Amino acid sequence: MFWSYYSIRTNYDSSARIYLARIVGKNLGTFFTALALIFSVLYFGGFKKESDAVSLLIPENVFIKFVQIFNGPLQSILPDFRPSDTIDQFLEKSIRAQLESQGLKVEQRVLDEAVREQRSLYAKDFGLSITGKEKIIDIMYALASSQIKKLTDPFKQYVPVIFSVGFFLSLRALSFVFYYASFPFIWSGLALLESAKFVKRETIQVEKEMLVL
Repeated sequence: MFWSYYSIRTNYDSSARIYLARIVGKNLGTFFTALALIFSVLYFGGFKKESDAVSLLIPENVFIKFVQIFNGPLQSILPDFRPSDTIDQFLEKSIRAQLESQGLKVEQRVLDEAVREQRSLYAKDFGLSITGKEKIIDIMYALASSQIKKLTDPFKQYVPVIFSVGFFLSLRALSFVFYYASFPFIWSGLALLESAKFVKRETIQVEKEMLVL
Protein backbone atom coordinates (compact mmCIF):
# COMPACT_ATOMS: atom_id res chain seq x y z
CA MET A 1 0.00 0.00 0.00
CA PHE A 2 2.73 2.44 1.00
CA TRP A 3 4.75 1.46 -2.09
CA SER A 4 1.73 2.09 -4.30
CA TYR A 5 1.22 5.52 -2.76
CA TYR A 6 4.91 6.34 -3.23
CA SER A 7 4.82 5.22 -6.89
CA ILE A 8 1.70 7.29 -7.60
CA ARG A 9 3.20 10.33 -5.90
CA THR A 10 6.49 9.96 -7.77
CA ASN A 11 4.77 9.60 -11.14
CA TYR A 12 2.61 12.62 -10.39
CA ASP A 13 5.57 14.78 -9.40
CA SER A 14 7.58 13.76 -12.46
CA SER A 15 4.65 14.65 -14.70
CA ALA A 16 3.61 17.88 -12.99
CA ARG A 17 7.05 19.36 -12.31
CA ILE A 18 10.10 20.18 -14.38
CA TYR A 19 12.69 17.42 -14.07
CA LEU A 20 15.92 18.02 -15.93
CA ALA A 21 16.73 14.31 -16.14
CA ARG A 22 13.38 13.65 -17.82
CA ILE A 23 13.84 16.54 -20.28
CA VAL A 24 17.41 15.95 -21.43
CA GLY A 25 18.39 12.66 -19.77
CA LYS A 26 17.56 10.27 -22.62
CA ASN A 27 18.70 12.69 -25.31
CA LEU A 28 21.97 13.29 -23.48
CA GLY A 29 22.61 9.56 -23.19
CA THR A 30 21.92 9.11 -26.90
CA PHE A 31 24.23 12.03 -27.68
CA PHE A 32 27.15 10.54 -25.74
CA THR A 33 26.57 7.11 -27.29
CA ALA A 34 26.55 8.60 -30.79
CA LEU A 35 29.67 10.62 -29.99
CA ALA A 36 31.50 7.50 -28.75
CA LEU A 37 30.42 5.64 -31.89
CA ILE A 38 31.66 8.42 -34.18
CA PHE A 39 35.05 8.56 -32.46
CA SER A 40 35.31 4.75 -32.60
CA VAL A 41 34.62 4.74 -36.35
CA LEU A 42 37.29 7.42 -36.84
CA TYR A 43 39.65 5.40 -34.64
CA PHE A 44 38.96 2.28 -36.72
CA GLY A 45 39.54 4.22 -39.95
CA GLY A 46 42.90 5.40 -38.64
CA PHE A 47 44.33 1.89 -38.60
CA LYS A 48 46.82 1.03 -41.29
CA LYS A 49 46.26 -2.04 -43.41
CA GLU A 50 49.33 -3.58 -41.81
CA SER A 51 48.70 -2.53 -38.23
CA ASP A 52 51.47 -2.99 -35.69
CA ALA A 53 49.80 -4.89 -32.88
CA VAL A 54 52.96 -4.79 -30.75
CA SER A 55 53.12 -0.99 -30.59
CA LEU A 56 49.41 -0.97 -29.72
CA LEU A 57 49.66 -3.60 -26.99
CA ILE A 58 52.95 -2.37 -25.52
CA PRO A 59 54.01 1.13 -26.65
CA GLU A 60 57.78 1.56 -26.44
CA ASN A 61 57.60 4.55 -24.09
CA VAL A 62 55.37 2.56 -21.71
CA PHE A 63 57.79 -0.38 -21.82
CA ILE A 64 60.76 1.90 -21.08
CA LYS A 65 58.92 3.47 -18.15
CA PHE A 66 58.04 0.01 -16.82
CA VAL A 67 61.70 -1.10 -16.93
CA GLN A 68 62.80 2.13 -15.22
CA ILE A 69 60.31 1.54 -12.40
CA PHE A 70 61.60 -2.00 -11.83
CA ASN A 71 65.24 -1.01 -12.31
CA GLY A 72 65.98 -1.62 -8.62
CA PRO A 73 64.69 -5.21 -8.45
CA LEU A 74 66.42 -5.98 -11.76
CA GLN A 75 69.74 -4.72 -10.40
CA SER A 76 69.38 -7.02 -7.40
CA ILE A 77 69.32 -9.92 -9.88
CA LEU A 78 71.80 -8.44 -12.37
CA PRO A 79 74.10 -6.05 -10.47
CA ASP A 80 75.62 -4.70 -13.70
CA PHE A 81 72.25 -3.99 -15.31
CA ARG A 82 71.75 -0.39 -16.47
CA PRO A 83 68.98 0.23 -19.04
CA SER A 84 70.94 3.13 -20.56
CA ASP A 85 74.09 1.03 -21.15
CA THR A 86 74.85 -0.39 -24.56
CA ILE A 87 74.83 -4.14 -24.97
CA ASP A 88 78.65 -4.18 -25.24
CA GLN A 89 79.01 -2.18 -22.02
CA PHE A 90 76.68 -4.56 -20.23
CA LEU A 91 78.50 -7.65 -21.50
CA GLU A 92 81.91 -6.21 -20.64
CA LYS A 93 80.84 -5.42 -17.07
CA SER A 94 79.27 -8.86 -16.64
CA ILE A 95 82.25 -10.78 -18.01
CA ARG A 96 84.76 -8.72 -16.02
CA ALA A 97 82.74 -9.24 -12.82
CA GLN A 98 82.62 -13.01 -13.40
CA LEU A 99 86.37 -13.20 -14.01
CA GLU A 100 87.20 -11.03 -11.00
CA SER A 101 85.00 -13.20 -8.79
CA GLN A 102 87.25 -16.10 -9.81
CA GLY A 103 90.38 -14.08 -9.12
CA LEU A 104 91.24 -13.74 -12.82
CA LYS A 105 92.35 -10.66 -14.69
CA VAL A 106 92.61 -10.55 -18.47
CA GLU A 107 93.79 -8.05 -21.04
CA GLN A 108 91.31 -5.69 -22.69
CA ARG A 109 91.92 -7.40 -26.03
CA VAL A 110 90.81 -10.76 -24.64
CA LEU A 111 87.85 -9.13 -22.92
CA ASP A 112 86.74 -7.48 -26.18
CA GLU A 113 86.90 -10.84 -27.94
CA ALA A 114 84.77 -12.45 -25.24
CA VAL A 115 82.23 -9.62 -25.59
CA ARG A 116 82.02 -10.17 -29.37
CA GLU A 117 81.50 -13.90 -28.93
CA GLN A 118 78.81 -13.42 -26.30
CA ARG A 119 77.09 -10.79 -28.46
CA SER A 120 77.05 -13.19 -31.41
CA LEU A 121 75.46 -15.87 -29.23
CA TYR A 122 72.77 -13.43 -28.08
CA ALA A 123 72.06 -12.38 -31.65
CA LYS A 124 71.72 -16.01 -32.71
CA ASP A 125 69.57 -17.05 -29.75
CA PHE A 126 67.27 -14.01 -29.95
CA GLY A 127 67.13 -13.87 -33.73
CA LEU A 128 68.12 -10.21 -33.70
CA SER A 129 70.76 -8.17 -35.46
CA ILE A 130 73.01 -6.79 -32.70
CA THR A 131 75.99 -4.54 -33.39
CA GLY A 132 76.80 -3.84 -29.75
CA LYS A 133 75.94 -0.14 -29.88
CA GLU A 134 72.26 -0.70 -29.11
CA LYS A 135 71.03 0.13 -25.63
CA ILE A 136 69.93 -2.74 -23.43
CA ILE A 137 66.43 -1.28 -23.18
CA ASP A 138 66.13 -1.30 -26.98
CA ILE A 139 67.23 -4.93 -27.19
CA MET A 140 64.74 -5.88 -24.47
CA TYR A 141 61.91 -4.15 -26.33
CA ALA A 142 62.91 -5.73 -29.64
CA LEU A 143 62.95 -9.16 -27.99
CA ALA A 144 59.56 -8.62 -26.36
CA SER A 145 58.17 -7.31 -29.65
CA SER A 146 59.35 -10.34 -31.60
CA GLN A 147 57.74 -12.73 -29.11
CA ILE A 148 54.45 -10.82 -29.08
CA LYS A 149 54.49 -10.61 -32.86
CA LYS A 150 54.69 -14.40 -33.11
CA LEU A 151 51.58 -14.69 -30.94
CA THR A 152 49.55 -11.92 -32.60
CA ASP A 153 50.40 -12.48 -36.28
CA PRO A 154 47.66 -15.12 -36.83
CA PHE A 155 45.08 -12.65 -35.50
CA LYS A 156 46.42 -9.36 -36.87
CA GLN A 157 43.43 -8.90 -39.21
CA TYR A 158 41.18 -8.73 -36.14
CA VAL A 159 43.33 -6.22 -34.26
CA PRO A 160 41.58 -3.07 -35.64
CA VAL A 161 38.14 -4.45 -34.77
CA ILE A 162 39.15 -5.57 -31.28
CA PHE A 163 40.83 -2.28 -30.43
CA SER A 164 37.97 -0.23 -31.91
CA VAL A 165 35.37 -2.11 -29.87
CA GLY A 166 37.50 -1.67 -26.76
CA PHE A 167 37.88 2.03 -27.57
CA PHE A 168 34.09 2.39 -27.93
CA LEU A 169 33.40 0.60 -24.64
CA SER A 170 35.97 2.76 -22.86
CA LEU A 171 34.41 5.95 -24.20
CA ARG A 172 30.93 4.68 -23.37
CA ALA A 173 31.97 3.95 -19.79
CA LEU A 174 33.62 7.35 -19.55
CA SER A 175 30.48 9.03 -20.88
CA PHE A 176 28.63 8.09 -17.66
CA VAL A 177 30.95 10.45 -15.80
CA PHE A 178 30.33 13.27 -18.28
CA TYR A 179 26.61 12.46 -18.26
CA TYR A 180 26.21 13.23 -14.57
CA ALA A 181 28.86 15.95 -14.56
CA SER A 182 26.97 17.87 -17.24
CA PHE A 183 23.78 18.29 -15.18
CA PRO A 184 25.11 21.13 -12.97
CA PHE A 185 26.16 23.05 -16.10
CA ILE A 186 22.76 22.46 -17.71
CA TRP A 187 21.01 23.62 -14.55
CA SER A 188 23.22 26.72 -14.51
CA GLY A 189 22.42 27.40 -18.16
CA LEU A 190 18.70 26.97 -17.52
CA ALA A 191 18.85 29.33 -14.53
CA LEU A 192 20.72 31.87 -16.65
CA LEU A 193 18.11 31.67 -19.40
CA GLU A 194 15.35 32.11 -16.83
CA SER A 195 17.04 35.13 -15.28
CA ALA A 196 17.49 36.65 -18.74
CA LYS A 197 13.78 36.07 -19.45
CA PHE A 198 14.53 33.87 -22.46
CA VAL A 199 12.49 31.09 -20.88
CA LYS A 200 9.97 31.15 -18.07
CA ARG A 201 8.12 28.69 -15.88
CA GLU A 202 4.36 28.50 -16.18
CA THR A 203 1.78 26.41 -14.40
CA ILE A 204 -0.83 25.20 -16.87
CA GLN A 205 -3.86 22.96 -16.65
CA VAL A 206 -4.21 19.96 -18.89
CA GLU A 207 -7.26 17.91 -19.79
CA LYS A 208 -7.31 14.20 -19.10
CA GLU A 209 -9.53 11.63 -20.73
CA MET A 210 -11.21 9.18 -18.33
CA LEU A 211 -13.89 6.50 -18.39
CA VAL A 212 -16.65 7.07 -15.83
CA LEU A 213 -19.80 5.18 -14.95
